[in-house]
Amino acid sequence: MINGSFYFNSDFNRGEMALQLLLGSLVLINVCLLVSVKARGCCPNGWLVYEDSCYLFADEIKVDWTSAIHFCESHLHAHLATVETRDEDMFLKEFARKLFKGHLAGAHDVFASFWLGASDDEVESNWVWYTNHQRLNYTSFANVAESQSPDQDCLILWGDYNMEWADDFCGANSHPICEIEIENYMSFLENAGPIG
Repeated sequence: MINGSFYFNSDFNRGEMALQLLLGSLVLINVCLLVSVKARGCCPNGWLVYEDSCYLFADEIKVDWTSAIHFCESHLHAHLATVETRDEDMFLKEFARKLFKGHLAGAHDVFASFWLGASDDEVESNWVWYTNHQRLNYTSFANVAESQSPDQDCLILWGDYNMEWADDFCGANSHPICEIEIENYMSFLENAGPIG
C-alpha cells in the first residue's frame, strides 16, 4: 500500500479479484447459514422459530377453521399449530398478544383470535389434534366451560380472553397460526430443487 492506495499485480484483473471476493463472501455466508441451521434452526422469511418448529402468525387474513388448515398446507405443507407444552403455549400467546396489543387492552375483541389445530367435533370435550388424531396431552382453556360448549368444536386463542384457549364455531373467521417442524422444512428445501 503506497499513499493509501492498493497496487494490484498487472497480471491480476480487477474484475477477477472482485469475482473472487464475491465468491469468497458467498462461501462464508453459506458456512454461517449451515452453522446457524445446525445450532438453532432456520425458518422461512416471516416465520418465527421456537424450539424445533417454525410458526407463521397469519394476522392479515381471517378464515374458517377448515380454510385455515388449507391455508397452512399451501404454505410449505405446514399445519395449524399443535401445542404440546406450557412453554410453547406461552410463546404463542405472548406473540399473539403483541400482534393485537391495542385491541386486547381491556376491550373484548373476537376478531383478534387465532386458530389452533385441535377439535372436539367427533366427541364433545374429547379434544384431538387433526394432524394425528391424538388426544391433547396439554391444555390451557380459559375455564372448563370453554372446552365443553356444544356446537363449538374448533380450538382458538381467543382475543376475548387475552389469548387463552377457547372453543369456537368452526365456521367462524379467525387468523391461522401455521407450524412446520424445522426438520420438515429442511427436507422440503432439499427436495424442492433449483428454482428456474
